[in-house]
Amino acid sequence: MTRGRIPIIKNYKSTDLVHLKVDPYGGAPSSQATPVSNFFGRSRPTITVAANDTTDADIRSDYQCDGTADDVEIQEAIDALPATGGSVVLLEGNFVIDNVVDLVSYCTIRGMGNSTIVTAADGIGEQNILRANAITDIAIRDLQINGNITGNPRAGDPDNQNGIEIRGSDRFRVENTYIHDTPDNGIGVMHGCTDGFITGNHITSPGWHCIMLWDDVHNVVVNGNYVQSAINNVGIAAEKTAGLVPSTYNVISNNIVEACRRGIVDIDSNFVTISNNIIYDGTLRSIEIVTSEQDVIGVNIVGNVIYNQTTEHPIQCVTPTGFLIQDCIIADNIIHDCFAYAIFIGKLYRVSICNNIMTDNDGGIRFSDAGADSVLIVGNISDNTNWDIFDLQGSNHYITDNLFMSPNKINGVVASATIKDNLGYVTENGGTSAAIATGATIAHGLDATPTIVQVNAAEAGPTDITIAVGAANITVNFGGGGNKTFFWYARYSP
Repeated sequence: MTRGRIPIIKNYKSTDLVHLKVDPYGGAPSSQATPVSNFFGRSRPTITVAANDTTDADIRSDYQCDGTADDVEIQEAIDALPATGGSVVLLEGNFVIDNVVDLVSYCTIRGMGNSTIVTAADGIGEQNILRANAITDIAIRDLQINGNITGNPRAGDPDNQNGIEIRGSDRFRVENTYIHDTPDNGIGVMHGCTDGFITGNHITSPGWHCIMLWDDVHNVVVNGNYVQSAINNVGIAAEKTAGLVPSTYNVISNNIVEACRRGIVDIDSNFVTISNNIIYDGTLRSIEIVTSEQDVIGVNIVGNVIYNQTTEHPIQCVTPTGFLIQDCIIADNIIHDCFAYAIFIGKLYRVSICNNIMTDNDGGIRFSDAGADSVLIVGNISDNTNWDIFDLQGSNHYITDNLFMSPNKINGVVASATIKDNLGYVTENGGTSAAIATGATIAHGLDATPTIVQVNAAEAGPTDITIAVGAANITVNFGGGGNKTFFWYARYSP
């Protein structure tokens, strides 16, 4: 096999916008116009590249590789595209990469599905496999990338050793790839990228994150991916380096995140939607929102299913540096059989926690910061091992219309909270007592010590009525002797 561009078409250029066909019986090459519509809808040429083990490579390909430093031929094919772009197709087979392959603007690189395997050679060090650097309108799809972490141990710099790296680029797509065993991230999008789609990929066993959005990334949709076994870090991460620009308006939806150390993590990003993901068999936090250098605004955590997480809180919104998480929604999630409290919240402001189902966890909702203000907790179902709401603190909360089924209901007192109409948590009761002697008690039946109690004689005789209120009973003392009945009313209204 001849390495490089096959000799019979040496005299033709890719800029001729033709795909050359070789006659296997020795005839002259024929050309026919075969413009293709790439991912962005323009008619552009296609160049094919064969691996060392591709069947009928001489007939089917424009470039042929020999199994060593195949990045050279792939790069030549990409560089041969006209300025208006086009597609490079990697045929089925095994391509071995010694150096990064750089895409160009308006370029699509695609394979033949999992039968196109691009593998990092042993000992290539800190090299990405495919890279888009400061370009626009590119697509990568339908191929397999083997990062060969065994032959290339992680060097510690997440800027390198990614299966696919997209840096400072706009309008990109990565879809239907299978990426595994990369020393760093499976897919890394970083440092000034906008308007992208990462869809339908299967990413497993990376040295760091499966998918990372890192610094100044905007309007990127991460949808319908299956990520698994990021045992060292995160399935899908949106992170920010100190002092750099935070990301905004990204969507992480409809993904399956399996057996990752942490599921989905967002640091300092604003207006992010995390929705309809399935996250299971993780070690630490399944969804984590963290403030670092600024308030986080407009995060929506909606419709996710989380189960069988072994340590820490499944949904955790924390503010270790004192900034706020504000104007956010945590709603319609199902959280089951996880360690710790289903939802753990820090310094939140104007946040709605609604219609979540939390079952068989250690607890339901746990507060951790006295700065929490104006948290709405409505319509949730909580049936857990310990408390439905633990360490309630902050101010101006509204807790209503929830179904509390855990052994313990609400721990903590907030003077300015409204707590009412929660099934399983009695805050108001009253009636007529049995005939009692002075010093006897009436069980008020509330799930908290009443803040308002009224006791009046139901019959003539009692004088000088005094009461003492406890967590479970109202003690009634009166003069006049005998056993008497009383009207009573108790309400918990913090």
